[in-house]
Order: sequence, then C-alpha cells, then structure tokens
Amino acid sequence: EEKPEEDRDPFGSMSQDWGSDDVEGFIFYELPEDFKQSGGELPEAVQVYTYCLCRQNNVDFEKVIAVIETESGYRWDAKSSVAYGYMQIVPACHYDRMERLGVCDISDPYQNIQTGIDYLSELLKKYDGDYKKALTAYRWGATGAYRDYFSKGQESCAYADTVMERAGRIKKQLEGMENEAE
Repeated sequence: EEKPEEDRDPFGSMSQDWGSDDVEGFIFYELPEDFKQSGGELPEAVQVYTYCLCRQNNVDFEKVIAVIETESGYRWDAKSSVAYGYMQIVPACHYDRMERLGVCDISDPYQNIQTGIDYLSELLKKYDGDYKKALTAYRWGATGAYRDYFSKGQESCAYADTVMERAGRIKKQLEGMENEAE
C-alpha cells in the first residue's frame, strides 16, 4: 500500500553507497535558522550526495547549495507552475537530460539535484567555467540569457549575483567549520 504524499520520507530512497574517498573534504552545512523555520531542510545524506555529484561534475558545492537556497529555500517539495523541487527543474526543458540520467521522478530530492547539477555542469562547459554566465542561463535558459543579457553586454543577472553572493557566504561558513575541526 502506497503512503499518502505527505507521509512519505523523500530522503529514504538513496542507498548511500559512497566511499571515504568520495566524501573526503565534505563539511556539513548548517542551514540558516530562517530557512529551517520556513520548512527548509537539507539532511546530511542529501548534502553528501550533492557533494559527490559536484565533485564528479566539476561544479562547486557551495554554488549548488546557493542555487538550492535561492530556488527553493531548501524545500525539497517546492513547486511553481512548471518547476519542481530543490533546484526548481522544469521537466519540459530537460526531457532528454532526464532520460539520459535515468531520472523518472523530478520531485524526488536526489533525482532533482542530479538533474540540476548535470544542467549546471553543461552550462559551465558552454560558458568556459564562468559561473555568472552559467547561472544567468540556468535562470533564463541559454536563449533568454543571450537575448536579454549577453547580447546587450551584460555578463550576469540579479539572480546570478544573488547566488554568487550566497555561495560566498556559504563557503566562508564551511571554511570556518573546517578550521574549527582541525
């Protein structure tokens, strides 16, 4: 018998079969209190999974965490009219990617993050590692980013600037925690 949607544990679906080499350097990120109070959560298993995928895809962990914060406020079940989950994925824009990755449930936190990191990785390759351009395209699509920003000489948008600012704050917090651990 299937559990009602609100009773299912969205985080219990991951096997957590990563090795010590995969998680070397991982530091747990403690969410800001205001996000916790508004229903945000990012359990350690989800963070380790995200960290491993970031390493495999050459994407900065703190920037992905900042995208999650900006897009969904750490709410795995966030929904807009067309976008879903932590990274606010629009399935209609990612059918081929989802099929290639074996993603069948974009509302699953792990599959959502996998799709978002894969997309961000692709954009970083397209824009030669330029996070501001990649994040602008993440937010507006490559066509929209070119039409509304890049063709007008702008390197980024307010969304990209916000994510980068938040990523800087997250990185400082993680580095502070790393120094405490030593």
